[in-house]
Amino acid sequence: MIRMILRFILFIIFSFKLPWLKEFSFFTLSNAKEMKEIKILMREPDIPSKLDIEKWKINYESLINNYFIEKYLGDYDDVTIIIDYYSLPQVVSNSNSEYLKTTQFILYAIENILYDILIFDESFIFNDVSLIQSYNLSLYHEYQQFSSKFLLDLSEYFDKKLLEFHDPKLLSYGYLGKKLYALPYEIDYDLLYYRKENKNIQSIIKQMEMIDWNKLMTLMKEQKPDALPFQMSLATSEDLLNFFLEYTSNYHYLDKSYNKKYYKIFYNKNNNNEDSSDVLTSFRNFITKSCSGKEELNDVLFTSQDDIFIHFQNNETIFFKGKASYHSILENYSYTLPPKNITSLYTKYIAINRYSKVNVETLIEVLEELTSKQFQNIKSEYFGNIPTFDISKRRFDMIIRGYCEKQRTICDHIKNMKPIYIRDIFKNGVTPPFFEILLFIPDSIRTYLVKGDPTLPITYLKNTFEVISSDMGIYGILSITFIYMISFGFIILMGFVKKYKHHPYLNVILPRYCILIIIGCVYNMIKNLLLLPPYTDLSIKFYYVVDSLIFNVINFSFFIIIYHIYHIYKSKSFLTENFGHKDLCKIFTAMNIIIFIYKYIIVRTNEFYFLSYQNISNHRIVSWNFNDKNIYDCVDKIYYNIIVS
Repeated sequence: MIRMILRFILFIIFSFKLPWLKEFSFFTLSNAKEMKEIKILMREPDIPSKLDIEKWKINYESLINNYFIEKYLGDYDDVTIIIDYYSLPQVVSNSNSEYLKTTQFILYAIENILYDILIFDESFIFNDVSLIQSYNLSLYHEYQQFSSKFLLDLSEYFDKKLLEFHDPKLLSYGYLGKKLYALPYEIDYDLLYYRKENKNIQSIIKQMEMIDWNKLMTLMKEQKPDALPFQMSLATSEDLLNFFLEYTSNYHYLDKSYNKKYYKIFYNKNNNNEDSSDVLTSFRNFITKSCSGKEELNDVLFTSQDDIFIHFQNNETIFFKGKASYHSILENYSYTLPPKNITSLYTKYIAINRYSKVNVETLIEVLEELTSKQFQNIKSEYFGNIPTFDISKRRFDMIIRGYCEKQRTICDHIKNMKPIYIRDIFKNGVTPPFFEILLFIPDSIRTYLVKGDPTLPITYLKNTFEVISSDMGIYGILSITFIYMISFGFIILMGFVKKYKHHPYLNVILPRYCILIIIGCVYNMIKNLLLLPPYTDLSIKFYYVVDSLIFNVINFSFFIIIYHIYHIYKSKSFLTENFGHKDLCKIFTAMNIIIFIYKYIIVRTNEFYFLSYQNISNHRIVSWNFNDKNIYDCVDKIYYNIIVS
């Protein structure tokens, strides 16, 4: 009844335009709350057979919305958080188009502002970024570098001290340079699940920290010869590559702290005279032994996590290799870390779409709460998600200590495990973007496992960690030696020019400008050495600025010398004081200062980077580039043509 009366009053206001009620009507209408939707995109759990996945999604979304309502006591009544999920499809052939399609979908969703907040797997966050960028990225999607283009820089919104509860290494992966684009959201790692009632397996579990994968296989065969020891899903590129690295890490240190060139084990002989093909052969033999025979190898490579778990439920396998976050739904099973406590670490990151139409402050508040210690604790309690806490702070932080008291085993795992940071392994200064690595290398390994020819993975791995100029062998040594010998000869020549600069024959051609020309020639011989490994941004910036200055030095020096000789010829005199070359020198200096300032501004206002026009299926030749280089090159060509002509 009251609502009807209010509506009647508003009708009178608008119908008769009563002036004394206009202010009241405006106040009433302007304070009406407009409902806002914040859309989040994230990956769905990859073990849906054990879960009612639709119910899980509803509960997850409800948990987040209720958390905000209860914490802010109505301040978020006008905000609804909606979560959409994408699945990482399993590979169905040796062509890894699934990862490409998923990446393209995520990029499409970001570019078209379908989502405001994005929760990425580690395989997607910054997968376009590397010191040597890949031209081929633009063949698969429109943008060469999309992370910094579409993700919001969070640096100005978050105090570093308030983020110290995160594991510092995980937090560092959210940075590009000094800019923070993503925050750690949750982590996961691999575990081996087994049946509690299986008493015979306890002796193996006690040895797990000391044994490797092959020894584990042998012990399990002894325990139960007729059963398959265990099966694992290798149907996604990420799972296959991660397990390949877990297995290899049982026998080799894939860490710079032990061996700066650890990656050569994949394609060269190591100190034990072990060939890269032996590493791959050992891995293939292990995968083959994990199934009943070669005829089932294809099934293993393309079997989903779902199907593998069903085999385990049916008591067909001794172990089930799954994520640690499954522990809350696999309560009837025991679990242990993999052999030697070596496991891949899976991290999810949360970021904001820079072009979202939702108020930035609101999105920042949501991001802050979703990554907070309190909410990570709640997620752990309800869904088994593992927080990104720095557990070394558990003695001083009540929330982290409380989590570790409830989840003692998980915290012990995090403390004792030897995590594999896959992005660190594929990072040596010349590696391509991780997108290219994940697109090609798992494919090559999968092809090798089926066909048995290691040529393809060895080639791809070598081209990942090396470029064509990384090791030029005897030809490189001879070329560099020749360049230095000629350069040394020019330096000796400069010494003679300086020594005899007052000789009348030499004085005619202005010795100091001759020395400048010789310096320019020496630089032109050695400048390409700046474009050899190790690669740094500073080297190409130095190359770009100095190259232009040397061009001016050589050409202006030649011009002044020719002008000087011309005046001698015209005046029939060798007296040089009044020939005007000092004025030309001032012009020459002024021009170089102008060019330097111009180039310096370009260097400061543009992003310089190395670029490879080939992918890792070929030898990569490294060039360099910067934003709008084509435009500046046109300006330079016009200038050079004027000077030369």
